[in-house]
Amino acid sequence: MKMCPECTTNNPDDAVQCSRCEYRFPPPKRHYDYPKDTITRLEDHAPSLRSKIAAIAGIIAMILTVSMTLTVCSPMPGLIGMIMGYSEMKALKDKKKYSSSGEKYASFAIWCGWISVSVGGLMIILGVTVSTWFFQWFRDVQYFK
Repeated sequence: MKMCPECTTNNPDDAVQCSRCEYRFPPPKRHYDYPKDTITRLEDHAPSLRSKIAAIAGIIAMILTVSMTLTVCSPMPGLIGMIMGYSEMKALKDKKKYSSSGEKYASFAIWCGWISVSVGGLMIILGVTVSTWFFQWFRDVQYFK
């Protein structure tokens, strides 16, 4: 409800003038001063080198994971990508220079790191299990006696 400053009558919010004394209300304020970098993030900066390196490490980890020949090696670049991605995401929250593409690179590196570490870890566990099973099988068949 709008209150008239002249006669203190309550008027509807969309009223242009007072219903009692016909006082004309000023037009509504159209410009709002929101904090620039917190809500709207109008200025987008270039991604940092750390976010680019994290994304490259994530890509290398995914290539090693998908190739399945070097899956055992995939957790290392995956861990590097995850650590650098998390540190870049933390730095982006604290920095004044926000970068949407840097945030995309960092989140991509984090996801690639998690996938490569989990698949690589499962392959390492599977490899150790199968190797132990084959060693027991060869020993039982008496190839090592």
